[in-house]
This record gives sequence, structure tokens and C-alpha cells, in this order.
Amino acid sequence: MAKEIARQLGLLGYIVVITARDQKAGARAVEELVAAGCDAHTVPLEVTSADDIANLARYL
Repeated sequence: MAKEIARQLGLLGYIVVITARDQKAGARAVEELVAAGCDAHTVPLEVTSADDIANLARYL
């Protein structure tokens, strides 16, 4: 469901940032979204990791 929401937002022109614990899964999701015409990116995120949260904040 989240990927479908990301796809719909991407097709409306929004930049989509996918977060995932599994970097390969995040990369696959982004590949699908880009193939559908979205401007999509992935950032690794383990919500219990302060470093990951800080990296996401810097990215955004």
C-alpha cells in the first residue's frame, strides 16, 4: 500500500523518498517507481538507530 501511495504521489510530480531497513528492498521499490515515471530516491532507515534518523534528516 505504501508503495502505491508513493507511486501516485510521484506521478503527481512529488519527489518520493523511500526509507527501508533492507537497502536492497528499498532500491527495488525505487527502481519500480522510477520505471513508472516517478522521481524516487531511497534512504536506509532503522527507526531505532539514531544515526539512521540523523542521516535521513540531513538528506531531507
